[in-house]
Amino acid sequence: MKTKYIFLILCFLGIAMGSCKDDSASNPTFADDELYIYTDMLESVSAIAGTLTEFPILVSPADGSVSVKWLLDGEVIGTAPTLSYTFTQTGSFKLRFEAVRNGTTNFREFTLVVTAP
Repeated sequence: MKTKYIFLILCFLGIAMGSCKDDSASNPTFADDELYIYTDMLESVSAIAGTLTEFPILVSPADGSVSVKWLLDGEVIGTAPTLSYTFTQTGSFKLRFEAVRNGTTNFREFTLVVTAP
């Protein structure tokens, strides 16, 4: 009987120790030329003039090695993955998100339509 309890304790200890290892799925490694952009934004996005608008984008890796910028018709309007901006003019514009890591550039382009309030 005592042997069964010792065996069970050793099994539980083995399971507990095995579950403490680092899970590589939650802590992936990236090659120097890997850079990914994730967004659910469509190719055409809209905003209302005079209203704060946010466009969120996720970039991987998110370890501080990536520099990002948002461009509106070629002019930089933001340098964070999520753009928080109040558009002042109505019309159709080219909105571009760029991410750079170790000389590798990845980007997404959108058509932005800003309407009057």
